[in-house]
Amino acid sequence: MPKFSLDEGDTTGHVFGPTNPERGDHLLIVERELLDPTTGQQVGTITAALTYMEIISADDALLVGMAEHRLTDKVKPPAKEGVISAQGVLRFSDKHPVFSIVGGTGGYSGASGTVTLDPEAGNFGKFNYDVH
Repeated sequence: MPKFSLDEGDTTGHVFGPTNPERGDHLLIVERELLDPTTGQQVGTITAALTYMEIISADDALLVGMAEHRLTDKVKPPAKEGVISAQGVLRFSDKHPVFSIVGGTGGYSGASGTVTLDPEAGNFGKFNYDVH
């Protein structure tokens, strides 16, 4: 499958975590919008559950977790309708964290590959998918 990208939506009201995180605390992302980069139209959501593994500094931490990227029928080819399941580690100071695709549903049943987050692209960031 060719590569494709989707923009992140606004974090307001979608990201829940502790004010002063400690090891073992959770960070939840609940139905944050995934947007078509050419139209800005919502074409899906991401839901993730992450656990703080190490607090490195006041603005840096290492987390581990998994996420579901749920793409609707509004997504444009080469993307498909379905769920991309990803897991991995995230360090806030990483420039482009990479997550492993570990399967999915619909058009992504049995999928593998990677999802790379580019936090500096677009208004809020961009997910770059390389699905096999």
